[in-house]
Amino acid sequence: MKSETDTEEFMGQIESDMRSYVTERRDAIHFDRLDSGDLIIYSDDGFAIVDSNGKVNGKGTIVEDVEFIVSRYLKTNKNSELNNNTNQRIQMIVTTQLLIGIGLIGIWVIRGLSFADMIILPITGFLFLIFSSITYTIQTKFDVE
Repeated sequence: MKSETDTEEFMGQIESDMRSYVTERRDAIHFDRLDSGDLIIYSDDGFAIVDSNGKVNGKGTIVEDVEFIVSRYLKTNKNSELNNNTNQRIQMIVTTQLLIGIGLIGIWVIRGLSFADMIILPITGFLFLIFSSITYTIQTKFDVE
């Protein structure tokens, strides 16, 4: 369920987008907020009611216009959330790689190990450090926020 702030932001954005859309078409449209928080948009050719979840009901050609605006807003909002989740996952991967690399190099420095371990641990540790820095660089370069 959306918080009251999210709902207000959602309804405000829908109303703002509809106002600019109407200005371009030079139609007469009126906006009202119901006590339930729903947005009602009406004109000479019909009406549309938008609830806080983005569901649109109504009659007339205005319904199609409002559905278009609402779907565009919801798609943009979903893409933004998806980018945030992806960025968090990449940051977790970078942190894990960094910790593994530091741990392997730390084990190599602290313990006296056999010759094979003396070669494998530092090489693997440095590879993890290199991969973490490459992953971090790619993530920050293509960050969409």
